[in-house]
Amino acid sequence: MSSNVAGRVVCYSVLSPPRRSRREQIISQLLTSVGSLREHNRTVRVVVFWLGSRHQETEDRLRSLEAQVVHLGSYEDLLHPFPGGDVLVRYPVLHKYFVLDAVLEDLGTSQLLLIDCDTVFLDDVDKLFERHADVDLAACAEVGTVRRERGYDPAYLDEEHLARLAQSLGGRFVEPINSGILLLSRKGIEELAKLRPALLEITLRLMVGLAKSAEESDFAPLVQLRERLASGAPEVKGVAPLGFPSSNHWIVEEVALWLALGLTESLTMRDLPPSDAALGGEVYRRPRSASSWIIGHYFSVDTAPAMSWCRTGQPPHASPKGRSRAADELPIDPALAASPLLVEHEGFALYEDLFGLDVLSEMTREAREAYWGGQEQSLTARFGGVGRDSHPPRRLVSAGGGDVQDAAYCSPSLKAFLESLCGLEVEPTGRRGSVNYYTRSGDFMGLHLDVVQCELVVLTVLQDLSPADDPSGSWELFPGQVGRPLPSVSTGRRDRRSIKAMPGQSLVMFGGLVPHRVRPVAAGQRRIVSALCFRAGQTALEPPTVPQD
Repeated sequence: MSSNVAGRVVCYSVLSPPRRSRREQIISQLLTSVGSLREHNRTVRVVVFWLGSRHQETEDRLRSLEAQVVHLGSYEDLLHPFPGGDVLVRYPVLHKYFVLDAVLEDLGTSQLLLIDCDTVFLDDVDKLFERHADVDLAACAEVGTVRRERGYDPAYLDEEHLARLAQSLGGRFVEPINSGILLLSRKGIEELAKLRPALLEITLRLMVGLAKSAEESDFAPLVQLRERLASGAPEVKGVAPLGFPSSNHWIVEEVALWLALGLTESLTMRDLPPSDAALGGEVYRRPRSASSWIIGHYFSVDTAPAMSWCRTGQPPHASPKGRSRAADELPIDPALAASPLLVEHEGFALYEDLFGLDVLSEMTREAREAYWGGQEQSLTARFGGVGRDSHPPRRLVSAGGGDVQDAAYCSPSLKAFLESLCGLEVEPTGRRGSVNYYTRSGDFMGLHLDVVQCELVVLTVLQDLSPADDPSGSWELFPGQVGRPLPSVSTGRRDRRSIKAMPGQSLVMFGGLVPHRVRPVAAGQRRIVSALCFRAGQTALEPPTVPQD
């Protein structure tokens, strides 16, 4: 690494995943982030550390944006020297802490902005460096914590439990931060590099604690770790477990970071204020013209609305200009209102054999494998509008589908069936569907309408280990209240239709018209659902706006 006159470096760490869909998503995020940075700053040094298989086209595009690409070899080789490395390699987010050594080799580096790919810039990054040059570490407060404006959610992250863990390790309580944006001084880089062995050890102990707990999880590293523990594997047999303070298994690395930081008192820390950094849905909640932050970290699960916001500058699915979002009735496409599916079947129908047994079996296999690359969705309260621009409370995991689901999604036979059922033209919203995982006790989806350009949805249950007469995880539909703003939808027993579909059954529904929700699942239920979205009616005649991932 050559010297940088200003001493400031923006750094990305990328592990190329084996699944094509996830790899394409990460590359799209990375190029969007670097491109937005360069719109506001052409001189700051940008370095992309790349692990895994090379992607020449991406490297060429990065270099055209004046970003340096550095290859770090394989993730396995980085972790191999550390105790439990062959276990930690199944958790593909720890690589960012290995780039610190390469950064430290450049003696001219005075500040480092270490960021995830799912970020976007709205202003000059030098402003961020300048405002926080007097602290060793600046980062956003983690979601669901006491410091977030949406309030503390101990069900998501128990800070009292976290404080007890810190004390048990002989450290201090460090207020939880999100690791997607880390702004470090030279001292901060050096100290965090020194803490890496402790961070890896704590990560392993947290994972062993989760694996030994009775908590439900299909999280692949934990499933495999449980198998190793059951077999008495020597590499994990003597690892002392730590309790986990969050319901989100995807933030093991972040919890380990907080606990590791608590082992040193030499670092000064500061929260990045909302005027400097936006987190999660804050990135795309307001029009770009009304947003004044410098960097936003939107989380991978929010890629579609974030990319829509990047293209249009408007919150996704915002109401048309001149129409009140609080209007008495929501707009309904006349073509959908006249559809036989709505007129004769209340907007939904349940089918037993929409997909063949072989296809269902392969889709289920794909879905189980895709869980590894899934993203947590957690929201404690509804925000947004009153219709299809509303973001419902929820807790689940979602992931992109696989090749078998892709083929089923785009098959002419499925399109012909849906057009016959609805009596109007239907088009897939994109090239890829998704999979929703309700695998932990209490996972759910609140009352909502599906987003614009997902007028019609095909939901197929791939796995459910509960009895058919157990209502847990069932869909609750409110077909008699089509057109009503969500806050005014009555959810009483007489107003709802409860549908407990079982594996192999498919619900076809005008999800953009019929208010619906998913009841919380029970312990051990492990419900997995394939979701395929279609444009129907007027939007079927328009080009898709959802990213074609």
